[in-house]
Amino acid sequence: MVPVVGAFYIQVMLFVPNRPNVSSPVSLTNCIDDQMRTAIVACLLLLAAACRQPSTEYKSFLNNPQLFSHTVHELNQVVMGNNFPPIVASRNYTYAAMAAYEVVAAGYPSRYQSLAGQV
Repeated sequence: MVPVVGAFYIQVMLFVPNRPNVSSPVSLTNCIDDQMRTAIVACLLLLAAACRQPSTEYKSFLNNPQLFSHTVHELNQVVMGNNFPPIVASRNYTYAAMAAYEVVAAGYPSRYQSLAGQV
């Protein structure tokens, strides 16, 4: 057996099920190999799940002005209910408005410029 070093050794040994001439302790090698195999399988499953057709369900939420209005109303209730001072309240409204703008800008990049790097 040719000695192979480092991560390449682990990658090569992952795909060889029976390896009688391994010089490292068997229990440690088996433990590392089992963990690596589990990690590779998990990564492959995540990759397969990410490759499905994109959903357009989000458009029903983004194109709903009632949802935005309701969200701003809820923010008003929180600000007034907690009796925030004006500086804190204005900061809350600003963050919410900027987040809403970024959502719209991400949906229409040709029309709106993102605030990233400007604020």
